[in-house]
Amino acid sequence: MKNLTIKQMKDGFSGKEFPPVEVTRDYLQRIQDSRELNAFITVTFEHAIKQASIAEHKYLAGEQT
Repeated sequence: MKNLTIKQMKDGFSGKEFPPVEVTRDYLQRIQDSRELNAFITVTFEHAIKQASIAEHKYLAGEQT
């Protein structure tokens, strides 16, 4: 998923090809795996998953996010 554009991600969410939570977990894992780079000051894992879950429910309900 790391090579997807924003549009491809949005289309994937809309087409139910992959859920927002899955993409979020993938990116959070990449952040964890690269923490020695010190590229992020603060990473809010729980908040990111919560927001992805909200987006996922909206996509499943047919709402725009």
